[in-house]
Amino acid sequence: RDLKWDDDWKPDRGKVYAWNKKANPERWVNEAIFVAFLIIPVYHLSLLADGLIFASDSRTHAGVDNYATFCKMTVFERPGDRVLVLLSSGGLAATQAVISVLRQRAAGEPPHLWSAGSMFDVANLVSDAMRDIERRDGPFLEGGGLKFNASFILGGQIAGEEMRLFRLYAEGNFIEAGSDTNFLQTGEAKYGKPILDLAVTATASLQDATKCVLVSFN
Repeated sequence: RDLKWDDDWKPDRGKVYAWNKKANPERWVNEAIFVAFLIIPVYHLSLLADGLIFASDSRTHAGVDNYATFCKMTVFERPGDRVLVLLSSGGLAATQAVISVLRQRAAGEPPHLWSAGSMFDVANLVSDAMRDIERRDGPFLEGGGLKFNASFILGGQIAGEEMRLFRLYAEGNFIEAGSDTNFLQTGEAKYGKPILDLAVTATASLQDATKCVLVSFN
């Protein structure tokens, strides 16, 4: 259902889940390995069950013994109008700076996240913010032997269009997931990808895919 699920739709959703369980008997594939960042778009045979699953870890480190906890998922939402979700990976200072720029611009004059007419426009706004931060901080990072490193997965829906999903690279360019792309990852992806390739298919239910994501963080 567009933008949100409500209580009236729960019985229909249960029927869809029940059908999908019979259509996909390979329940063992819910066993997964750790993935650091993960987002799975699940395309169902029933339009009522279409949805996006977002997941991220919260661990960061600057060296072997310097670990901390920070949220790597940011949600911008106006009920009935749009839901925009950003998952971040890379340098924490860089990703936080990009998010802060997006928040500041959203409170000012358009164009910004609240005025964008499509998810493609939103992806371009995020890309612009990334490049602005890179121009500001890049020379100083290079002076310390570092490079600007901030990557994002952007997904969500704006009223009037379908849900869409993008992978934004550190350079600011991006790709969009299509109907043949069952999931996108950013950050440390090598551990979880093989099992996700088996478990997450075009006919997987949201319920089964969610279980796969949760177990994969173990």
